[in-house]
Amino acid sequence: MTDKPIDVSIIIPVYNTEKYLAMCLESVTAQEGYIEIILINDGSNDRSPEICREFNKKDNRIIVIDQQNSGVSTARNKGIECARGKYIMFVDSDDTIDKCMISELMVLAKNNDFPDLIFSGFVRSSRQNKINTSQISKTGLFSGNKMYEFLSEIEIVLLSSPWCKLFKRSIIENFMVRFDTTIKLQEDLKFNYDFLDHAKNIYVSDKIYYTYNVNPGGSANFKGDIFINNACALIKTEDAFWAKRDPSVRRKSILEDRAFNALFGIYSIYRIPQKKENNNIKLRERIIWLKKYINFAEQNIPSWTKYFKSGIPKILAVFIKRRMYYTIDAILLFLFKISHIKEKQVSSENF
Repeated sequence: MTDKPIDVSIIIPVYNTEKYLAMCLESVTAQEGYIEIILINDGSNDRSPEICREFNKKDNRIIVIDQQNSGVSTARNKGIECARGKYIMFVDSDDTIDKCMISELMVLAKNNDFPDLIFSGFVRSSRQNKINTSQISKTGLFSGNKMYEFLSEIEIVLLSSPWCKLFKRSIIENFMVRFDTTIKLQEDLKFNYDFLDHAKNIYVSDKIYYTYNVNPGGSANFKGDIFINNACALIKTEDAFWAKRDPSVRRKSILEDRAFNALFGIYSIYRIPQKKENNNIKLRERIIWLKKYINFAEQNIPSWTKYFKSGIPKILAVFIKRRMYYTIDAILLFLFKISHIKEKQVSSENF
């Protein structure tokens, strides 16, 4: 480990990603500059810990920390506690980053008096194909209302994700910004809002350095009341953040963001990995949760279905307005069965 000051601490929570971990670590260890790589093994029971230690032997910038399985938020918080860099960066253990990411972003940081936060874009990939790109059209240093204006206009996925960003560690430490371990969905968005509440400026790069990989089978499961409880907490966090800003720069798409978040909650009822032990949500229970989620959305998001202007969401909006729960159930059950079949095909082709 170098004695020189560390520019970036890269925090990577690791949990059962043996198929992708080596690719991730190859991309991270290819970075130039003064970095440390903190791997938090979150109680993995596959070969992930072994892979971490293999890379640790080859690269003395790597630190491996083991903990009992406690979730991604606890793992990231552990990494924050150990970090020594001027900036902190988060990477998921099944994703990859461009080999120039750290060096180029640190040049931008040094040329702009070390902004509190540095943004860049990312690409979403299915490993076989690029699915879509979240790229930032604006570039440069923003502060004050210009910063909030930028935040009010970007895609919600860029605002809510922890990756493709460099967070100044002094702000995280001075204001005790941490991932909320009581939130199991969209904990990243709350962390970002908590950080931004104290940030004075941000630098925005229009380059894409991060590849977010969508893996077959995913980890999305039905969350029940967790979704509704988390959504209520996030609404309070968002409202508190934007209430402090000038009305002219408040996020105009916030209700649209929430509408699609509610739709994601509905989708989560059906996005169950095709494993026998998990495939047990019966029709009656699905209908109960559909009603709960739809009632939650209508109580908290005025005219929420008006944002569903195309594709499946637009079709669902018609049946949601008419309270045709069994029709909604049939449509979603069919769509996700087809989706699971395609995921299995991709999985068998890749592995």
